[in-house]
Amino acid sequence: MDIRETTIEELQEMMSPRTDDSHKGNFGHVLLICGSEGMCGAASLCAKATLRSGAGLVSVAIPRELFPIVQTTLPEAMCVDRNSLFSTDKAGMSLDNYDAVAIGCGMGATEETYRLVEHVLLGYRGPVVIDADGINALCEYGKVPTGSSYMDSEPLDEIGVPRKRTSIIPDIVKKRKSPVILTPHPGEAARLFDCLECGRFNEQSREESARILAEETGAVIVLKGHESLIAAANANSYGASPAMGEADIYVNRTGNPGMATGGSGDVLTGIIAAMLAAGTAQTEHGQAAMNPISSIRAAVYIHGLAGDKASEEKGETGMIAGDIVENIPGAFSDIIGR
Repeated sequence: MDIRETTIEELQEMMSPRTDDSHKGNFGHVLLICGSEGMCGAASLCAKATLRSGAGLVSVAIPRELFPIVQTTLPEAMCVDRNSLFSTDKAGMSLDNYDAVAIGCGMGATEETYRLVEHVLLGYRGPVVIDADGINALCEYGKVPTGSSYMDSEPLDEIGVPRKRTSIIPDIVKKRKSPVILTPHPGEAARLFDCLECGRFNEQSREESARILAEETGAVIVLKGHESLIAAANANSYGASPAMGEADIYVNRTGNPGMATGGSGDVLTGIIAAMLAAGTAQTEHGQAAMNPISSIRAAVYIHGLAGDKASEEKGETGMIAGDIVENIPGAFSDIIGR
């Protein structure tokens, strides 16, 4: 198994400062489908991390009653009614307006969350990041009996989506041209192993576990934890150069134990979404852009580097996720110089 470390020198070659004529359209519009009653902080942390990571625009899809919380804590973000995702009239929200979508942070592992994840995977062509309760909901509701498949599902509901429990991973994920990124911590990775019936998570090394999940799901796997791992079974299909696609696993060595705190994963999701959206937008504008695999590697590195900077300021014990967010700009500056 070929394992490669992501280094700051490599990122400095891949990432460039903004040009003087840059505008917000160059850096993408991110849709975050996050948060719920009692967990709106996850949406706010994810949105702030997305903005601090350079996204041109950020929209947060939450229940309407939560608008005041996000708009007060983060005036730079826009709020949209989550129910409009399913609307087919002119007032509805078109997923085509976004350069990347992230879903799952603080939503609750409910059937409604599963329906939203399924709707995004079926109705959106760009890169999708699925974290936290998005993963948990897929494991709980996204499975069919052995021998069945997603394509056998019927009847269709009012939005044209089969309502039978489906094996949307991997039946649909492997058919998408744009990447799906799953960001499990070890507990969520164990649930994915159980859902996919591919053994037990702890029966092999973390590297082998990440590789198995990538092959079984068709997704890019970011296995979080000490020295987070990135695995993609088909990296070349996402635009990676042959040199970038050689490794089976990429390991990240930034970060520290102080990042073991609630909300840290929400911050990572925001950074990944911002990096992917910038790549999508720049490609659409005919500009040089990082490929998705490189963007994900950079995001994981920056997340850990921001955590290291926060640790220097606060110490590991007293760190909170918001401290990581506030150090994201400094992490970018260390890499690109400004």
